[in-house]
Amino acid sequence: VYDDDEDFQECEMLFESYFILADNLFDKLSDLSEYIDDTEDLINIELDHHRNQLIQLELVLTTATFSIALIGVVSGIFGMNIRNESESSHTTFLMVTVISCLGSVLLFFAIMLFCRHKKLLFFS
Repeated sequence: VYDDDEDFQECEMLFESYFILADNLFDKLSDLSEYIDDTEDLINIELDHHRNQLIQLELVLTTATFSIALIGVVSGIFGMNIRNESESSHTTFLMVTVISCLGSVLLFFAIMLFCRHKKLLFFS
């Protein structure tokens, strides 16, 4: 005797168990995909942070280079072959050197304070 109803119920239970396994697998894959997306977002945030630190370092180095170039301009002006009475004075040489170095340092710190005021620099 062949019972169709019993075979149908057995087949239905088999399909239901496969559906539950497939649904669990889909949930695990969805969780894994979300975890991968979160990890990618975290890596991108860390890369942006490091990129911002490099940009800040570049700003500091460019400002330092500009400040040091000021000394080069002053020494270039005084190094020209123009005759004046201050060439032979040792005190004038020292005064120009000290003033240009102090001016360069003050310019560097003034630009750094301006950048910090405009919130371009975040480190102390």
